[in-house]
Order: sequence, then C-alpha cells, then structure tokens
Amino acid sequence: MLARLEKKTRLLAQNRTKVEYQLTEEELRRLYELDERFTDFGRGAQLSKAAEIRKGRDTAKDVESLFGTVATSVDDLRGKRQSGVSVKAYLGPISADLWPHLQGIEHVFTSFPEGRITRRVLSLKPTSKEGLLSILKKKSVSVIGYAQDMIGKISEEDLERDETFETVTLEVRDLFTPDELRAFGNRLPTTNDVFDSRRLARLGIDRCPSTAAAAIITDHDATLQSGRWEYLAMEPISDRDGYPLVFRAVRYDDGSLGLGHVWAHPDYTWYLGSRVVFRLRKSH
Repeated sequence: MLARLEKKTRLLAQNRTKVEYQLTEEELRRLYELDERFTDFGRGAQLSKAAEIRKGRDTAKDVESLFGTVATSVDDLRGKRQSGVSVKAYLGPISADLWPHLQGIEHVFTSFPEGRITRRVLSLKPTSKEGLLSILKKKSVSVIGYAQDMIGKISEEDLERDETFETVTLEVRDLFTPDELRAFGNRLPTTNDVFDSRRLARLGIDRCPSTAAAAIITDHDATLQSGRWEYLAMEPISDRDGYPLVFRAVRYDDGSLGLGHVWAHPDYTWYLGSRVVFRLRKSH
C-alpha cells in the first residue's frame, strides 16, 4: 500500500487539482498508523518509507481531512470560534493559555501523528497501600521491578487524596521551545530540565500525586497507546538503595497491563519522544 500512497502523493504534488490523486480517509489512516501498526516484519523499512511520504504532504490538511476543521494556535482557535467555525482538531504548540480552550475538541496534537496529547479526568479516592495492590491485582496488572516497593512507600497525603483533576500526556519534546531544543545540542534533557517548576508553570501543568499511576492503569487503560510507556510526573520515591524513582504504566501489544518504574535522578536523561503524564494546574 505504501508504494501506492507514495505514487499518489508525488502525482498530487505535480497536479493538485486532480481528485483521483487525493488520498482517501482509509489511506490517510494507514499512512499515519492511526488504527493499526505496520507489521513487525520489515517495520523499520515501512516506517522509513511512511516518514518519507509524510514529508511531501501538508500535515495540517491531512489532519483536517481526517477529523474536520483544525486550529494551529491558540489565536487561530479563538478566531475560528469567534467566527462561528466548529473546530474539531488542534495541531500546534502548547501553553498555559491553551488548556481552557480545548473543551469539545477531541483530537489534540503538537505534531502529527506522534504528538497526540492524551487527556484524562482522574478521580482519586482515599485508599491504602494494600488497597492499591488489591485493585491492581484484580485488573491483572503486572507490577514490575521496584514498583511494588514504591507502592509501599507512597505518602499518607497521597493515599488520603479525594479529588478529581485533568491530566495531559505529553512528549518530552513538547515541553521545550524550538530555541530550547536547539540549545541542548547533542545532549538530551535531564530530569531537572523536564520537571523544572518554572517551565511547568509556564505551560500550565504540574506534577501528579503518586497514586495517579494506578488510577490511569486501572480506570483508563484503554487510553494507553499500545506498546508505549507513560511516565508519571510526580515527586520521586526512593528505592531500597536510596535512588529516586517514578512510576510508569503500559498497555502491551497483547492487551496486558504493566506498572513499572524508571530512574529519576536529577541528571538522568530523557528521550524526546518519551510520554509523560502531568496534571493541569488548578487555575485551568
């Protein structure tokens, strides 16, 4: 199929008025892996070919073809709504000003398709360490590595929380401006960079209670992207040797669920494509 999509994209670039060269919705969904991943056999070559095809396309127009009217900035979103346009998707940068304007918009991206922002409403109820482990067991969640030790060290403050709040899952790259990313050069952002309080305030986001990881994996497991870990932005919990850890959650390709840990030393580096869960600040 990719060879056919490549040919149609090339012909469309040469003659944009030819309707027969436009990709169908089915073809677009396949090109961007929206419904199913490319097969594991030869996956690397397929991803490379798909990326090459995508470079020759107008991403915003493809998003609009798939989902409806798209806004590419907060100002664009405001302007279209003031003109009575029903915005169906957002494709652009994030800021503290963005979150209040996303009501009613299902499809939100910083880049397409990798930068999909997953939004959830979490409801935390008072529980105990034993209660958390029991819920995870009932859900058949594999508690991996040091994660079980971490649950045993969750603070009473977090265990007693009775609150509802919204979370957003972002890629690490989404937290930085283009200039900031260029300034990193060949190095990757550290834990200190990713969880810098001034940067999070600028973006209207904050760390989550540590019990949010269990809430995501037991109540919102269907929203986890298959095979992609989500790391919880939280106050680190020290392992038995004193090393700081944060939770991470995953839904594997076979549908099974896992709760694990990752090192969160201040100098630990994070891949730009790593997905991190933050809570929206209360003012938003």
